[in-house]
Parts: sequence; structure tokens; C-alpha cells
Amino acid sequence: MRATLSELRSDMLMHYEGEWYRILEFHHVCQGRALALIRVKAKHLRTGEERELRLRIGEEVELLEGESRPSTYLYQDGGQCIFLNPETYDEVPFPQERFGEAARFLKPGIVVEGVLAGSELVSVDLPHSVDLAVKDTSDTISGEYSSNGWKAAIVETGAKVDVPLFVKPSDVIKINTKTGAYIERVQAA
Repeated sequence: MRATLSELRSDMLMHYEGEWYRILEFHHVCQGRALALIRVKAKHLRTGEERELRLRIGEEVELLEGESRPSTYLYQDGGQCIFLNPETYDEVPFPQERFGEAARFLKPGIVVEGVLAGSELVSVDLPHSVDLAVKDTSDTISGEYSSNGWKAAIVETGAKVDVPLFVKPSDVIKINTKTGAYIERVQAA
């Protein structure tokens, strides 16, 4: 739907310069005799990068109401991550490269926040942290202990994470999905 900037709302999807953005926040700015502007903080849906856009009052953009709903990760098929739409039970694809490094923490059954534009999944936000089982640790692989109090571990999704020395295989640990850092041990073996 084509709309003027006066119709902007947070969490709407905006098509601007050939790309889709999710509006995080916006402010009207008037600088003396200059034309009024709207400063929009937006998340680029393809790259996940946050940008500040400056738009002129009266400029038309394409806006969509982004419907946010939980979606369940099912499996990976080639370069696509497949999610379940909980209302229609349709399998909805989402490109794996749009997750970046966070894709290594996806496991079947994890619930994410998905943004739908119509029936298309246009954005997926992983939870801040996930609980994953440790499959193997560096001390069981090589028999060596680290002098700095940390060792390498491989979790159930295949991702490599640095963990404290007390973490053993089959422990469940909490991992920050943004940084890939160990947070805490949730359950000991």
C-alpha cells in the first residue's frame, strides 16, 4: 500500500530504495527554515543491519503492516531454513544467510519471533539465548586442559563454543545467540 510518511508506525514494514525495512522508531525533525524531515531508525530485513534513514515530509513510501508471531524452526533445506506458521501450519522458508552467525544455534523445535508480510516471512528474530546440549569438549578430544580456565566445546547443532573447564559432554548450557558466548550451565550431566 502506498502511503505518506504521516502514516508511519513502529513495527511497520517499509519499502524504501528497493529494499524492505522494519521501522524500529521514528522522529519528526524541523530545522528552522529547512524542510521538515522524518528520521527513521530501521532494520534492513535482508542484512539485519540497523540504519538511520532521513525522509522528506510528503514523500510516499510503500508500507505494510508487519504481523509478528511466534514461528517454530523445523529443519534446513539447502540454503533455506524452514519454519512452521502456527496458525496455518504451512511450512515457510527463510534464507539461512540472513541469520549470519546465529544460524549455527538453530535446532529443531526452537521458537523464534517471525514477522510476516501477508504469507511471506520477511524477518526472523532469534531469542536472546538458547539452551543446547554439549556433544564434546576439547579435554575429551585431546586430553589437554587450558590454562585460562576455558576450553572448546561442540554443541548439538555443531557450533563450537568456549566454555568453562567444569562443563562436560551431555551438560546443557545457555548460549547468547548474538555473540555466541557461553552464559551458564543449565543442567549438569
